[in-house]
Amino acid sequence: MPSSMLESRDYTRENSTAIFIGRYERLRSCQNSWSDISNNGESDVFVQNPPKKHHYIPKFYTKRWADKGDGRLVVYSRPHQRVIDRRLFPDGTGYLEGLYALRDFEPALTNQVEENFFKPVDSQASEALAALERYGDGVKWDVDSRTAWTRFLLSLLLRCPEDLALLRAYWAEESVASDADSEAKYADIRQSDDPATFRDYLLSRPQWEHERTLFEMFQRFIDNETIGTHINQMHWGVIETSKSNLRLMTSDRPIVRSAALKSPQGHLALPVGPSLLFVAASNPTFLTDLRRTPSRDIVMQSNRTVMTNAVKFGYANDLSQRRFVESVFATDHEPRLLEGTVEKRRTTAPPRGSLESRSGTLRWSTVF
Repeated sequence: MPSSMLESRDYTRENSTAIFIGRYERLRSCQNSWSDISNNGESDVFVQNPPKKHHYIPKFYTKRWADKGDGRLVVYSRPHQRVIDRRLFPDGTGYLEGLYALRDFEPALTNQVEENFFKPVDSQASEALAALERYGDGVKWDVDSRTAWTRFLLSLLLRCPEDLALLRAYWAEESVASDADSEAKYADIRQSDDPATFRDYLLSRPQWEHERTLFEMFQRFIDNETIGTHINQMHWGVIETSKSNLRLMTSDRPIVRSAALKSPQGHLALPVGPSLLFVAASNPTFLTDLRRTPSRDIVMQSNRTVMTNAVKFGYANDLSQRRFVESVFATDHEPRLLEGTVEKRRTTAPPRGSLESRSGTLRWSTVF
């Protein structure tokens, strides 16, 4: 294997490589990271030709369904009432311009979340996927490679456009919320030239400051060490489905998961190619039983789930299952993880503006 990241030491559930290593703190020392931002959201760093396309479904992933001849894959969508298909390059789908762009920042810093967070996430996951393709269950994981693949799985559950829209809407309210106790404490420490109320103080803060806190929270959410460690400690396997006359497809909602990962049947799965399915299970018996399941049944269930949950795009390597896609495409969206988490935060947590709250904190509420 050409990547040194995947060669250093073996993985066992008993050793320390089961621990999920968060990389959020490492970001703080990266070039163009938060530490480079001055008090007004500016920086002396110059970034030439920053990327406009922010892929929430990475190119290295959809490339697995691309034709070896022309490099394009089949992309299903429903712009109006009917499902249509197009042949596109991986670069031409699964993105939104400026999705992770920081608002009210200088151009040199606008794309730092894409460049310093998601680009490394996807680059390391690409190496891990190459190892899965080559070695299957024989991959010699180390702590970094296993964590990299887990982080990629988590990102797919949290990085889509509606996730950011939901988080922004929540933060627009939360970042300026106050309460009676906080107002009283603010009144005790307020200087003569300070805003009259604590809420006024919060409203006076510049947009770039709220934006920075929003994305710090977003990155920590993807980098959650509790759920990350649990996924690292799950039993991982690769299911080869080439015996089926059907091929695995994927979509812009590619993760197949159980409602609770810690349950005996807890699992998540990701199609990683037309004939390859990655599976993580809480119980090894789940993997054993799955391997005994006919390949065609596995493919059909996976395809139904990813195409049913699709929002804008479905992906395939050919048109052989077009009629099936037409019948199920984007018909029943699974709730996003952030929906339950944000709702719980709104009803149980103190306002972010509260002097008692921990700025930028969200906790998983629907995974375990």
